[in-house]
Amino acid sequence: RLDVHASVGQSTASELVIQGDKFARRVMMYCSAAAETEFDPATPFQLVPGAFNRAAVRFKMRSAGQHKVHIHMVDLDTKELVCAWLVNVNCNLPVVTKVYDVQLPCDCVVSKKLSFVNQWDKNRRYKLLSSDEGLMRPRNEFVDIVGGELGT
Repeated sequence: RLDVHASVGQSTASELVIQGDKFARRVMMYCSAAAETEFDPATPFQLVPGAFNRAAVRFKMRSAGQHKVHIHMVDLDTKELVCAWLVNVNCNLPVVTKVYDVQLPCDCVVSKKLSFVNQWDKNRRYKLLSSDEGLMRPRNEFVDIVGGELGT
């Protein structure tokens, strides 16, 4: 069992520890929330026998609330279940730092520019996501902003 605390849209990494048994196994990780989960390694890998092996899992939840995620490690040669985890992901909404009041006409496509400031000293790349792509879709998925400057 693993408990993870995350924010909507942000990646949260955790580590899974697997004790190898008496012989080497070629294994692969699978998850019930595949669209919101990434593994490292993402490809099949070898478990070292008699040692503690580590695999990383990264969650990027798209909705707030409690999520139960099942992770299975399967031996690719024998199709045996090697290890399983029940992950409880408690996902909170991010802190709102700025609110935009936008008025739009109905039944037509509208493009709007929203400006924001990179508060960091370093250049940052922001990934824009929508909780409902049917209502709002960013024109560009990524925005690069120089440190301390205004971006749109």
